[in-house]
This record gives sequence, structure tokens and C-alpha cells, in this order.
Amino acid sequence: MVTYEKNLKEPDSIAIAECEKIYTAIVKQIEAKQDGKAEQLFAEMQKCAITYAGIRATWFNLNFGERAAADADRTRKHDLFINAKNKLAEYMYENKMNIDWDDELGTQRKRIGDFACYMVFLIAVSER
Repeated sequence: MVTYEKNLKEPDSIAIAECEKIYTAIVKQIEAKQDGKAEQLFAEMQKCAITYAGIRATWFNLNFGERAAADADRTRKHDLFINAKNKLAEYMYENKMNIDWDDELGTQRKRIGDFACYMVFLIAVSER
């Protein structure tokens, strides 16, 4: 059975509290600057998160052959999310916004992917 506690013991896991801290830091910086371009980049990051999390959520039910067939697409979608995150961080840095959140998130693909799923969780529960 999948549990949050088991997941936290996995290498490169990220706690929900860490995700919330990172997400809040991004949103506060963008809201404080009222920067339309940063808002657009954040929206693109959200769209990429939704796309990536969709395939990641279905991964659980795929057999070995299905996973092998879908692996390149999953990796591509993960890369698109990472690129969107990097574009936002670069833009925020260039515009003198605090990007400590990017350092906290780190460079580990699994952590970044987990953060994408957290973003989708927030989007999903806000749209009820």
C-alpha cells in the first residue's frame, strides 16, 4: 500500500510542508511585484505540472510493457516542467525577486517531480 510516511523514506523525497513553503514563496514574490510576465511563467509552470502529474498518476496502473512504451513521453513531460520552473526562476532572478525557493527545491528530478504533483494537488482542490 502507498502511504505518505513510506514515501518520505524514499531517496530525494519532499515533504508536503516543504512543498507548501516553496509554493508560498513563489506566489508571495509574484504577488508582491504584480509582475504580469512572472504570472505568465508561473501559469506555464502550472500547465506543465498538470501534464506531467497526469502521466505520473497513471504510472501506478501500467504494466511493464506499457511503462516502457510511455517512458520517453513521461521523461519529456518531466523535462518540460523542469524547464518551466527554470524559466520562472531565471526571470525572477533577473528581476530582483527572491529565488531562495529554487535552491530549497534543488536539482533532484524526483523532488522536482513531486513538487509538480503538489502544485496539481493545490490546483485540483481549489477547483471544486
